[in-house]
Amino acid sequence: MVTIREELNSKNIIKCLLTGVLMMISGMIMQVIKGQLALEKEMPEFGFIISVAIVYTLMGFGYSIVFLMTKDYIPGRNPIQKGLTHGIFGSIVVLIPGVLGMTAFDHTGLFNLWTPYKLEQYFVCFVDVVNLLIGGVILAKFFKADIVINEPSKTPKRPIIITSLIGFILLPLLFLIFHFLGEFLLLFDYVVPSGAETWYYLALISPFALTGGLLPLYYYKVKESFSGNWKNQSISFFILIFLGYYIMNFSFILVFGYSLQTVIFYLIISIPALLPCILINGFIIEKMK
Repeated sequence: MVTIREELNSKNIIKCLLTGVLMMISGMIMQVIKGQLALEKEMPEFGFIISVAIVYTLMGFGYSIVFLMTKDYIPGRNPIQKGLTHGIFGSIVVLIPGVLGMTAFDHTGLFNLWTPYKLEQYFVCFVDVVNLLIGGVILAKFFKADIVINEPSKTPKRPIIITSLIGFILLPLLFLIFHFLGEFLLLFDYVVPSGAETWYYLALISPFALTGGLLPLYYYKVKESFSGNWKNQSISFFILIFLGYYIMNFSFILVFGYSLQTVIFYLIISIPALLPCILINGFIIEKMK
């Protein structure tokens, strides 16, 4: 097993940074295409463009680090398949729930799923999924010589199905519970307009069912990337997902006008929601293997 110190050498970090830059370029190109399709006449402010470019680069860097640390165990018969699988995992586990959760802040259309704001979020989601897939291919090319192709392991259906069902229900529930607790304990001052409460919490929390449902399979496939027993593997997996994906994902909210307090709030409540689910996954998979 390759250690973290061996993987995070200067050569690999440069590759990860370069991947982030390339993903930023492809993301910005698709944002321009989105603007043309939407017939946006006004050019965004220069500061906004720079902010988007920086966040895209950071997201690409975090995405690359996750690939670097798990590349040998990501499913795939060749590097390209591994890169695409990495893109699919990243999209379903973090990106899609995060972007769809943004529709909760559309308090005008509520349950109308085709308002201009929601349509824009759907397009952003599509653009960023494509960008992750492109990034996966880039990473496969950059790290082709370092990727170990293991024989596909047989996935134990029973523990994965059980943990997926648990995560599908438990993760959104924990997010909801800690959202309410966070509002009380952290004095979160975001005010949901009267009459929009049901839509806000449903749209914000329910997409995390996707995360909870796929996390067990993702964890099972890459857990051997981490040393130690199931507890150490689970905690290491959580740290990698949180640092590699969640911080970068939530930072995107800042670019679109939401306060730093909002970003910090959602980062804080995601820790006690996500960690127990991953630990439960690790425990059940270990005991039922």
